[in-house]
Amino acid sequence: MQHARQLRWPTEKENMPARVMTKPRVSGLPSPRKMCSHSGTAGVTARDKDIQRQKLEISTKATRPTNATKTIAYLQHSLASANKELSVAHNKVKLYYSLLRNERRKAARAKAAAAQASVEVQKLQGDLIPNMQRQAAAHVRRLVKESTAQIAALEKCADSSASDIYHLPADLAETRKKVRALQMRVLRVSRALGRVLVAKGHMESKTSPAKRLLQRAVLEGGVAAKVQLGVEMMATEK
Repeated sequence: MQHARQLRWPTEKENMPARVMTKPRVSGLPSPRKMCSHSGTAGVTARDKDIQRQKLEISTKATRPTNATKTIAYLQHSLASANKELSVAHNKVKLYYSLLRNERRKAARAKAAAAQASVEVQKLQGDLIPNMQRQAAAHVRRLVKESTAQIAALEKCADSSASDIYHLPADLAETRKKVRALQMRVLRVSRALGRVLVAKGHMESKTSPAKRLLQRAVLEGGVAAKVQLGVEMMATEK
């Protein structure tokens, strides 16, 4: 039995030859059996017509664009448009980012300046302004004190002037009388001196230089006038 099992004949399945890979049959072409079924010239002619018709259909299908080709072309066009829009959007984003960066820098500088100004204001409010207020208050008090003293002095002068106003007309009249009396005395003295000079010299008229010089000497009493008077007298004696 064991020997029989070892020497068994191959089965029908094992005796079958390996399957040969053949080209797939083109759809639409008649099968070999159908082609073989045609007999005579009519069968060959019909077979040729079928083959020509199938070739024509295949070439027509190959040259005619299919829905898939149209879809691919549409998708490629859409992709190109999307790429173009994406490039434009990317450029806009870059521009907006640059503007945003500049605005952020400006905001940061403004914030720093505001902080510095706040510090300066706090410093002014803490030290400088109170000192200025104290100095201004002291200056105002000093000015008020000086103004009060000046006003008091002016009021005192006004009171004394008001009391002197009543005596001024009488004093003025008395002064005028004294001036008139002095003028008369000077006139008499000048006339006497003129007569003496005329008697001793050669004075010509009342408007002579010697007479005017004598009047100036009497009225002014200047040293230069006295010197000129002496020179005139010496010249007259000669």
